[in-house]
Amino acid sequence: MHKFTKIAATIGAVAALAVIPTTAAFADQGAAIVGAQAYYTTGNDQLSAQDTQSDGKSAIAEIRSGSGGSVYSVTASGGSGTVEYRTVSMPASYQIRACVQDIGGGGAKTCGSWINGS
Repeated sequence: MHKFTKIAATIGAVAALAVIPTTAAFADQGAAIVGAQAYYTTGNDQLSAQDTQSDGKSAIAEIRSGSGGSVYSVTASGGSGTVEYRTVSMPASYQIRACVQDIGGGGAKTCGSWINGS
């Protein structure tokens, strides 16, 4: 009976881990809209885009310095669950947003609001 309790506890712990939402490890700032998540991690200057829906659209992460600097982006276009990364060095003050676009179909890009990061 004691072994059964240990097995049940182990199965419960594994099941609990399966429902934890995924995010970029140690992301300093993130942004999301339906179909896309964008993250930036200052420790390794990594910008990431994650496609979160099977909708035929690509996920795009955009980042810029301050409120009007040059925009850098990375696109995840491999389908739902795909994550793509790009190394981009940002100053202490930056903004990030998530976008989706039907790149293959030439559709317009739809983006969320710029979110301040630091």
